[in-house]
Amino acid sequence: MALVFGFIHFWYPRFAPGVPLEKRNPDWVPGGPAWGYITGAALILGAIGMLGRDTTRRKAATILGTILVLLVAVFYVPIMFAPRR
Repeated sequence: MALVFGFIHFWYPRFAPGVPLEKRNPDWVPGGPAWGYITGAALILGAIGMLGRDTTRRKAATILGTILVLLVAVFYVPIMFAPRR
């Protein structure tokens, strides 16, 4: 699934990174669509890394999970508390 989500981030880089939802990246976030491309690359590389041996698989899964948790903390928590328009 990480591979599929990685390609989705390349096709729709304006949506908030991490979880593929229809929630757009807020205008106050610096970098704009670059976050989508970076997240897509991390997901694709993590998916490729999980095809390796046991230790490589564990490292790739740990790194990818850490990246996704940080993305949720950085993007979705402020979006959740932002005033709705």
